[in-house]
Amino acid sequence: MDAERFAEMVARLERESSAAPGAYRFKVALLALLGFGVLALVLGFAGLGLLLLAGVAAAVLLTGGKALILLFKLGKFLVLLAVPLWMLVKSSLSALFTRFPAPDQGREISRAEASELFAALDAMRARMKGPRFHHVRITNDFNAAVVQRPLLGLFGWPRNYLLLGLPLLESLSAEEALSVVAHEYGHLAGSHAHFGAFIYRLRHTWGTIQDLAGQWQGWGGRLLRRIVEWYAPYFNAYTFVLARANEYEADAASAELVGPAVAASALKRVNIVGVRYQQFFDGVFRGLRDVPQPPADTAERWSRDAVQMPPAELATRWLQDSLGREKNAFDTHPVLRERLRALPNEAQRVE
Repeated sequence: MDAERFAEMVARLERESSAAPGAYRFKVALLALLGFGVLALVLGFAGLGLLLLAGVAAAVLLTGGKALILLFKLGKFLVLLAVPLWMLVKSSLSALFTRFPAPDQGREISRAEASELFAALDAMRARMKGPRFHHVRITNDFNAAVVQRPLLGLFGWPRNYLLLGLPLLESLSAEEALSVVAHEYGHLAGSHAHFGAFIYRLRHTWGTIQDLAGQWQGWGGRLLRRIVEWYAPYFNAYTFVLARANEYEADAASAELVGPAVAASALKRVNIVGVRYQQFFDGVFRGLRDVPQPPADTAERWSRDAVQMPPAELATRWLQDSLGREKNAFDTHPVLRERLRALPNEAQRVE
């Protein structure tokens, strides 16, 4: 599927999802079941082929000593057939059960080190009746994220990680920082969080299978590769729209916990300070041409800079640029203008 066709499909599916969210999720669930049928076909074809080859080898051995000569002659042929079939089985099972790596960036913090943050997380969990974070890590990224690491690969039993970028937190007020944390928790505790998390893992699985399919050999491998190359992009387009819708749900969770005005303020502040952060490091990188090594106080300099908002004229211009940004068909995060419009009582302020 080329980029233009993918963009057209995403636009059509977004309209369909907005008109009937429940029906759309049901369609995605059916599409996921179809995917398991495709995987069963791949594994069944490869497994049956291996059994037939094993049966041929066993039959030759059981026919007596003269058959050993035939087995020797057929040996190379059987190996050439068996290896591609084994690769089909191995790669498919690997994609299903491979565990996500544990996040290792940043530094894990404890409840004793950040009691107010953990108290806020406890309050969010009690109010939204969602799961807990097993690990909270502070990173050097201008970002915040939730990562689930299932112990059983695709089939779940996840460990939940909250990743909070210190450069981002330093640029927000306490209420806005809480809004960002609430947004990330909304990804875990939303009404469709379990389904969304499973679909996310399944997207990853199909991406892996699509990559591995390029290595499948033989006429059977080529046939199955065609099926995978048809299904995987189609599934990606349908679930891409679901991933974007989940961002709106996480925003709604944030607005419920901290209020729509604070949630809107946090979204605007992140877009304004994001420009400043980029310009700050552009200046750092330009300065590297004149010094033998990076300055040791870069993080401290940003900490001092982050607490000061840029001049009002610059902040207004950067915000207007963000509000005027057009939707990209390949970005799972909606543009700022649409996210603000989706918040209660905030739509009229965007116009």
